[in-house]
Amino acid sequence: MGKPILFSTEMVRAILEGRKTQTRRVVKPQPEGQLMYCYAGSDHRDHNKWLYGGKRYTPPCHGDDILWVRETWAMVSGGLYEYKADGTEIDHLGNIIKWKPSIHMPRSAARLFLKVKAVRVERLQEITEEDADAEGFGGNCPYDAFPEHKGSPGWYDGSISIPECFGELWDSIYSKRGYGWEVNPWVWVIEFEKVAAND
Repeated sequence: MGKPILFSTEMVRAILEGRKTQTRRVVKPQPEGQLMYCYAGSDHRDHNKWLYGGKRYTPPCHGDDILWVRETWAMVSGGLYEYKADGTEIDHLGNIIKWKPSIHMPRSAARLFLKVKAVRVERLQEITEEDADAEGFGGNCPYDAFPEHKGSPGWYDGSISIPECFGELWDSIYSKRGYGWEVNPWVWVIEFEKVAAND
């Protein structure tokens, strides 16, 4: 059922806590100009696609799709699954858990399912305060985005905006891939809600 989508441990926690209802993914390849959405037209292959210069851009998912979340995981004795986002480091038998990367997580291990509510395309820096909040920040910048502040309780003093904080986190993931905040790449904005496995 559905398509897989990868999330970091911190973002899985944000989903579990109900703080994250959006994600942004880079449009590949990057268009050179404004993408236009085609609802209908003479060429049915263009319907419900984003277009630029005669090229079709298909989003990674569509409204009402069900996505299953790939997260850092482990299979422990007894065929049980553990998830790093839960904060556990020792399994039920007292053994240290050996985590596996999210990319290797099989569908059978999935515990989180997301129903896509909407997909749109925009430039990364068009993110609003509300959108950054829906990305899971909730008024707090993660320490990983600003390591010089790590360990300082309540260090976030509002001196930077939540979108700027999001940009710092974005850079920690995408800058080395050529899609940093300053590049302002086109991104798919995926809005979702958490659902039960059988929805």
